[in-house]
Amino acid sequence: MPRLSHHRLAAGAPRDFAALGRGVPPGKDTTTTLRQASARLVEIGEKGAVGDGGGAVAARIDLLGDRFLRRQVRVLVATAVAAAAAAAAAGGESEGAEGA
Repeated sequence: MPRLSHHRLAAGAPRDFAALGRGVPPGKDTTTTLRQASARLVEIGEKGAVGDGGGAVAARIDLLGDRFLRRQVRVLVATAVAAAAAAAAAGGESEGAEGA
Protein backbone atom coordinates (compact mmCIF):
# COMPACT_ATOMS: atom_id res chain seq x y z
CA MET A 1 0.00 0.00 0.00
CA PRO A 2 1.28 3.51 -0.71
CA ARG A 3 2.48 5.51 2.26
CA LEU A 4 -0.46 6.28 4.52
CA SER A 5 -1.21 9.96 4.49
CA HIS A 6 -3.83 11.93 6.33
CA HIS A 7 -4.80 15.51 5.63
CA ARG A 8 -7.15 17.84 7.48
CA LEU A 9 -8.75 20.99 6.22
CA ALA A 10 -8.98 23.95 8.56
CA ALA A 11 -12.65 24.17 9.42
CA GLY A 12 -15.04 25.73 11.87
CA ALA A 13 -15.86 29.14 10.44
CA PRO A 14 -19.12 29.66 8.53
CA ARG A 15 -18.47 30.04 4.80
CA ASP A 16 -20.59 30.68 1.74
CA PHE A 17 -20.62 27.51 -0.36
CA ALA A 18 -22.92 28.85 -3.11
CA ALA A 19 -20.38 27.90 -5.81
CA LEU A 20 -20.50 24.25 -4.71
CA GLY A 21 -24.28 23.86 -4.55
CA ARG A 22 -26.30 22.71 -7.56
CA GLY A 23 -29.95 23.56 -8.08
CA VAL A 24 -30.05 25.87 -5.06
CA PRO A 25 -33.27 27.94 -5.08
CA PRO A 26 -32.77 31.70 -5.44
CA GLY A 27 -32.62 33.45 -2.07
CA LYS A 28 -31.70 30.33 -0.10
CA ASP A 29 -28.99 30.83 2.53
CA THR A 30 -25.87 29.08 1.24
CA THR A 31 -23.71 29.72 4.30
CA THR A 32 -22.74 26.49 6.04
CA THR A 33 -20.15 25.48 8.60
CA LEU A 34 -17.78 22.67 7.69
CA ARG A 35 -16.85 21.31 11.11
CA GLN A 36 -14.27 18.77 9.96
CA ALA A 37 -12.85 17.57 6.65
CA SER A 38 -10.19 14.91 6.30
CA ALA A 39 -8.83 12.57 3.65
CA ARG A 40 -6.62 9.51 3.89
CA LEU A 41 -5.66 6.40 2.00
CA VAL A 42 -7.29 3.17 3.11
CA GLU A 43 -6.89 -0.43 2.03
CA ILE A 44 -10.04 -2.27 1.05
CA GLY A 45 -10.46 -5.90 0.15
CA GLU A 46 -11.84 -9.23 1.21
CA LYS A 47 -12.65 -9.67 4.88
CA GLY A 48 -9.43 -10.55 6.67
CA ALA A 49 -7.31 -9.28 3.78
CA VAL A 50 -6.94 -5.72 5.04
CA GLY A 51 -3.43 -5.02 6.23
CA ASP A 52 -1.82 -7.91 4.39
CA GLY A 53 -1.06 -5.82 1.32
CA GLY A 54 -3.54 -7.75 -0.81
CA GLY A 55 -6.37 -5.24 -0.82
CA ALA A 56 -7.04 -2.37 -3.18
CA VAL A 57 -6.18 1.18 -2.13
CA ALA A 58 -8.86 3.88 -2.03
CA ALA A 59 -9.19 7.41 -0.75
CA ARG A 60 -11.49 7.99 2.20
CA ILE A 61 -12.92 11.49 2.54
CA ASP A 62 -14.80 12.40 5.72
CA LEU A 63 -16.89 15.57 5.87
CA LEU A 64 -18.79 16.79 8.92
CA GLY A 65 -20.87 19.95 8.76
CA ASP A 66 -23.95 21.59 10.18
CA ARG A 67 -25.70 21.03 6.83
CA PHE A 68 -24.86 20.60 3.17
CA LEU A 69 -26.26 22.15 0.02
CA ARG A 70 -27.68 20.02 -2.75
CA ARG A 71 -24.83 18.08 -4.38
CA GLN A 72 -22.22 20.03 -2.36
CA VAL A 73 -20.48 16.87 -1.11
CA ARG A 74 -20.24 15.46 -4.64
CA VAL A 75 -18.60 18.67 -5.86
CA LEU A 76 -16.20 18.79 -2.87
CA VAL A 77 -15.14 15.17 -3.38
CA ALA A 78 -14.82 15.53 -7.17
CA THR A 79 -12.64 18.61 -6.68
CA ALA A 80 -10.43 16.78 -4.17
CA VAL A 81 -10.06 13.79 -6.51
CA ALA A 82 -9.16 16.03 -9.45
CA ALA A 83 -6.56 17.89 -7.36
CA ALA A 84 -5.05 14.63 -6.11
CA ALA A 85 -4.90 13.20 -9.64
CA ALA A 86 -3.16 16.34 -10.91
CA ALA A 87 -0.67 16.24 -8.03
CA ALA A 88 0.01 12.53 -8.64
CA ALA A 89 0.55 13.15 -12.36
CA ALA A 90 2.92 16.04 -11.66
CA GLY A 91 4.80 13.95 -9.09
CA GLY A 92 5.07 11.03 -11.50
CA GLU A 93 6.53 13.24 -14.23
CA SER A 94 9.12 14.79 -11.92
CA GLU A 95 10.19 11.38 -10.59
CA GLY A 96 10.61 10.12 -14.14
CA ALA A 97 12.72 13.12 -15.08
CA GLU A 98 15.01 12.61 -12.11
CA GLY A 99 15.57 8.98 -12.95
CA ALA A 100 16.59 9.71 -16.56
